[in-house]
Amino acid sequence: MIKCFFDGCCEPINPGGVASYGVIILKENKKIFKASKLFESSSVTSNNVAEYAGFKEILDYLIKNSLQNEEIIIYGDSNLVIQQMFGTWKIKKGFYVPIAKYCKNILSKFTNLKGQWIPREENFLADELSKAELLKAGIKFKIQPQDAVLTDFSVHRSLNERIKDEISRDDLRDNSFKEGDLKGKTVER
Repeated sequence: MIKCFFDGCCEPINPGGVASYGVIILKENKKIFKASKLFESSSVTSNNVAEYAGFKEILDYLIKNSLQNEEIIIYGDSNLVIQQMFGTWKIKKGFYVPIAKYCKNILSKFTNLKGQWIPREENFLADELSKAELLKAGIKFKIQPQDAVLTDFSVHRSLNERIKDEISRDDLRDNSFKEGDLKGKTVER
């Protein structure tokens, strides 16, 4: 089974701030992909655009690596993305509409893909990656507090209990993760 996590954020204003996303993909309990990206401030950057950009990054990776026929679940704390892609919500209006329509169209390429909303505190891996991009760029957090610190997996007990056998600390801190990816500043939203 492939498990994917995505998150996006936009600071110090939304819309119009600097946006970023973070994604992580696990296959058979091993990390196979991690990505994060920063988008410069513009009139069309928003939290929803960043969330969808992370979701799109996952779909593009899965297609590029011919994984469309695998059993896949995508987790995200954006109810908008999960409900529009896998539920009953319609794509209406907003800066995110073009990327949402792109994602919706390519979902048909997958044979066993599901999405599931999870609480933000359970999405800490992708959350940390998205926030790290903003921190590296020196962006000041005004919408979400910057001073909440992730110091240990035990802070996130529910997710830790679900994935403790899937991801070891060594897997998360292998040389593809920079020191600080899972430590440092994050946000309890």
